[in-house]
Amino acid sequence: MTIPFSNGRELERKYNTFFNSKHSSKSPAKKVESESELPKIESNLLLKQSNFLLLVRNKLIYDLDLRSLALISTKGNVLTNAGSIIDVEFSLKTPWGADNIQKTEDSIEPLVDNKQLSWKLKPGQLNHIEAVFWLPSPIAIGTLLIVLFVVLGIYLRYSFMPDPRVQFSPKTE
Repeated sequence: MTIPFSNGRELERKYNTFFNSKHSSKSPAKKVESESELPKIESNLLLKQSNFLLLVRNKLIYDLDLRSLALISTKGNVLTNAGSIIDVEFSLKTPWGADNIQKTEDSIEPLVDNKQLSWKLKPGQLNHIEAVFWLPSPIAIGTLLIVLFVVLGIYLRYSFMPDPRVQFSPKTE
C-alpha cells in the first residue's frame, strides 16, 4: 500500500484515518461479527516538523500494536513463530535518506538500502519506529527565489537604465 501526501499533516491524517476508519465505521445494523473479520490493529503515526532555513526536519514516530495478529493454538497458547506466516513491513523512502532513532526496547532495527529504510514488523508484539529525515521547504525556496528576483530587478534597473532624476539636456554647438 502506498499513501500519497503533500505535507506532514496530510500524511499523519491519511495514515491514521486509514487504520482507524475500518473500526470506527461500524453501523448499528452490523452488530453481529463474522469470523472472517480482521483483528483490530492499533496504529498511531506522529510526524513532528521543524523548519531550518531552506529545509524541514521531520521526526517520524510510529507505534503499531500487532499483538492481535499473534497466532493462538487450539490450547490457548500464543505461538511465537507468527512471523513465519505473516510478513508485515514498513518502508520510508526519502530524497536524501533517513536516520533511525532507537530509543525503546520495542524499537526495531531497519534494513538500509540507499535512501530507503525498511522495518520488518513483528506480528504478536508492539512495534515502535522512530526516524529523522530532512526535506526541502518549498515555501522557503519560493521566498528565496522571489527575493533573488527582486534583487536582480533592482540591480538591472540601476545598472543599465538611466536615472530618471537626472535630466539630460541636448548640447547645441
